[in-house]
Amino acid sequence: MRILFVDDEAAIRASIGEFLERVGHKVKLCENAEKALELMKTNHYDMILSDIMMPVMDGMELLRIVRKTNPGAIVVMITGHGTVRNAVEAMKEGAYDYLMKPVDMMELKVLLDRIEEYLNLRSNNRRMKSILKVYSTTGDDFVVFCDKMRDIYDFTRKLHEKPDIPILLAGETGTGKEVVAREIHRSEKTTPFIAINCAAIPPELFESELFGYEAGSFTGSSREGKSGKIELAENGTLFLDEIGELKHEYQAKLLRLLQEREFFRVGGTKKIHTNARIICATNCDVEHCLQQGKLREDLFHRLSVGLIRIPPLRERVDEIVPFTSYFLKRMQVDKRTTFTSVSKEAAKLLERYRWPGNVRELKHVLERISLLYQDERIDPIHIEHILNRTVPQNGGGTSVESLIASNKDFNLQEFINSIVEEALDKNEGNKSKTARFLGITRSELYTYLKNIE
Repeated sequence: MRILFVDDEAAIRASIGEFLERVGHKVKLCENAEKALELMKTNHYDMILSDIMMPVMDGMELLRIVRKTNPGAIVVMITGHGTVRNAVEAMKEGAYDYLMKPVDMMELKVLLDRIEEYLNLRSNNRRMKSILKVYSTTGDDFVVFCDKMRDIYDFTRKLHEKPDIPILLAGETGTGKEVVAREIHRSEKTTPFIAINCAAIPPELFESELFGYEAGSFTGSSREGKSGKIELAENGTLFLDEIGELKHEYQAKLLRLLQEREFFRVGGTKKIHTNARIICATNCDVEHCLQQGKLREDLFHRLSVGLIRIPPLRERVDEIVPFTSYFLKRMQVDKRTTFTSVSKEAAKLLERYRWPGNVRELKHVLERISLLYQDERIDPIHIEHILNRTVPQNGGGTSVESLIASNKDFNLQEFINSIVEEALDKNEGNKSKTARFLGITRSELYTYLKNIE
């Protein structure tokens, strides 16, 4: 920190100033309050450390002026044993804390660490608030902390204004494709957002799921027929996740829907028009999917008009710590967890890890830490306990520490399963409480439990 130390006694200035520099801070020494105020006009200081008893202008008057001109300044007062009443008065005037003479250096060091942590947390909160004022939706938050994601956000603004343009979101699992899709849909609060995971629907049911069917169109069909997801998304958005898993014949029908904006129900003869916005997504590398024949070229070319490539978290390392602060704050509110900050050492570990599960994995790791501990600050011991555990992979075991060094991925599903199991144990098997604790729906929880079984 940059510290301005004000004291009229040269010996005290020298001894405390030397200590402050020895523990890693930049210090400016000043012999009176008048000179201190002049220095503050042209220089920024993270903290002002001032004696109370000084000639001409005392420390109390200095404090009052600083609080008026710079309300957010951190001011710590030093007082003698006979002037404790002045110290109490200083706290009422807005001083952060006070120290007694002779100053105990270890007590000063503890106070400095506390102030530094407070300043870091305040800085992160200010940054988050300024970003969230612009990059926030009514549901999931689209938060950005780097230029790459800011460019994507700006593009979503343009796409939002043109609902007839088909969109393809390409990015690894956990990068936030559905969050981006919802941001494109965003302000249409009264219109539907219908999501389909193409990989989760049996191929033979996909066509009826998307387009619906007429009564009696196939064995087991409803007598009244059924509207498809595209009809349910009328005036809103249809989100088709993992389109690379679709058979080519269904990709061809999807292409026709995009081009003509019209379709037939299964077994129907009446052409139905749609004005739904259609957003597709895939977690595979687009070029690789094209080369392997998993994705039709004509479908890709139609979708590429609104193509958004979402980079993995390892390519936007500068977002890891801000995302950590953001998730910790959300968990404090939603789940009443205790963690409020992350230490510099722990932050370095988080930034060094490759995050194969991307933002989703980071969130799950923080949830697991909050589940296992009730501390206020994340330190290396919390992260090492999570990331250095043995992770089953291909029937064997390996430490995540070695995976970090070798740049290999680990089994994310196993990792998620372990979080769900511990959350279920914590809530004594109550599935409703477990779902609320994890911030997911009961149906999503049942999906995870099926994977565990």
